[in-house]
Amino acid sequence: MSETDVGAQLGVSRQPVRDAFGRLSLAGYLDIKPQRATRIAKISDQRLRDAVFLRASLECASLAEREPLSQNQIKELSEIVEKMRHSVSNQETEYFDLLDNEFHQTLTNIKSRPAIWTIIRDAHGHVGRLQSLSRQNLRDADWQQHQDILDAVISGRLDRTIPLLKTHLEQVLGTIDRVKEENPAYF
Repeated sequence: MSETDVGAQLGVSRQPVRDAFGRLSLAGYLDIKPQRATRIAKISDQRLRDAVFLRASLECASLAEREPLSQNQIKELSEIVEKMRHSVSNQETEYFDLLDNEFHQTLTNIKSRPAIWTIIRDAHGHVGRLQSLSRQNLRDADWQQHQDILDAVISGRLDRTIPLLKTHLEQVLGTIDRVKEENPAYF
């Protein structure tokens, strides 16, 4: 793909496309070889592991220093989990993924640290790609894990909350081999 071709398709000049390509390259989505080619980057095992480590570390640290949830925060997180439950029963994978991000963003921002979520989101690209390739059917366990995390947060038991959250976030790494085998062109 070329900047010129993409610009023509979108009806914009080359400069905004070049800027976007640069940002996508920094995020690991594109491999740019100047004067030769720009290609969609393969999913990197190391980037996956680094992104999951970063996310688990930051989310767990964020929870470790939080104050007890307010009734409004409990209500907001409970409503997200309920929507997740419904999306699982209706097999609405894309909606579930949006709710999953909303749940984790809300949980992370309880301490009013939106920059933490920005770092997590920016590093999450390859993980999101892996999740979309690995998710076959939504199961009750997918929303139930979020309910368990919320229950642990509400109880104030960090000794229970942190391991639940860490296990939940790291489980995607267990799908790498299967997804690679099923989708070798992406790796």
